[in-house]
Amino acid sequence: PLASSLPSHRDELCLLMCQRLMQLLYKNLNPLFSDVIILLLVKIFEFSAKVAKEVTTWIIYSDDDRKYNVLATWALFNSGLVYVLDYDAQMARQIEKSPEVSLKFAIELIRKCVFEEPAVAAPYDFVYSLESLKNVYAKSSIDEIKNLLDDLSTKTKSLSSKDSNNSRESVLFC
Repeated sequence: PLASSLPSHRDELCLLMCQRLMQLLYKNLNPLFSDVIILLLVKIFEFSAKVAKEVTTWIIYSDDDRKYNVLATWALFNSGLVYVLDYDAQMARQIEKSPEVSLKFAIELIRKCVFEEPAVAAPYDFVYSLESLKNVYAKSSIDEIKNLLDDLSTKTKSLSSKDSNNSRESVLFC
């Protein structure tokens, strides 16, 4: 029998492939290449739940600076391989722990996920990170944080006004 047919070997091979794919994903800046890598990861995750759990745990909880790649993280959110809410809590901890490393990444990631089409998250999906950013802003007034918070405030106001208009229209229609 093939070595890959044994469950333990299968998981080891899947983990090795995922490690290599993750390295490529985080080094890459090409959206098409990211999509191909994500598709391969999806298939590997379907094949081995154990590897899926291990890789997503690394993505979320690792303190590795290599993972501060906005395009890669956005692609992981967009594919559903990583949930924004799970990632948010850990990103908030990183912002509090070492803002000099994670601040720019967090701001760019939130902007990409919330403002670019297709939006993969809503502002409330980053509640912990936004709270951490507010705390950093209170200590040192960084313009990028203020600009992000202002833009998010404007977006949430426009979303809530659209919702209230839709509600009024549905009531009038009835």
